[in-house]
Amino acid sequence: MADKYMGNPAINQNNQWASDVTFILLEVPAPCNGKLYKVQIYNDYAAGNIKIKVWRDVAPNYVLISSETVTVTTGGLQTFTLATPVLIRKGDFIGGTTYTAAGSIDLVTTGGSSVHIAGDVGTTAKASFTSVAYLISMRGFIKHPSGFMFFM
Repeated sequence: MADKYMGNPAINQNNQWASDVTFILLEVPAPCNGKLYKVQIYNDYAAGNIKIKVWRDVAPNYVLISSETVTVTTGGLQTFTLATPVLIRKGDFIGGTTYTAAGSIDLVTTGGSSVHIAGDVGTTAKASFTSVAYLISMRGFIKHPSGFMFFM
């Protein structure tokens, strides 16, 4: 069965996210249960770390499900295969933490729906995040093989 996607296409937006911020992309949640196994980002700079995160909306919090640090080595489209695929549920969100401008992700400041908070955070009250209309260049690839089911 073909991959499903969460997040946005990883394309050049000619704008960079600020450093030392955690963000969650809300506009394109996981469309199904499955395993997140690969993530793409677009970055104009080289040499920096980004933490890829998976979040679940469990009122009143965004609950951190998974986190993996990856290293950006060049500018442009970057593809990362996760060391351990993440079991996700329909409705989970992709996001991350950037640490420096070099490890930043392209975005456009209109047309999206995301939230952010300063620093590298885990499970956090939803009310602590700031909502923005940013469309962030980050996409997760989900394996959803026929007959694959799990319960949490």
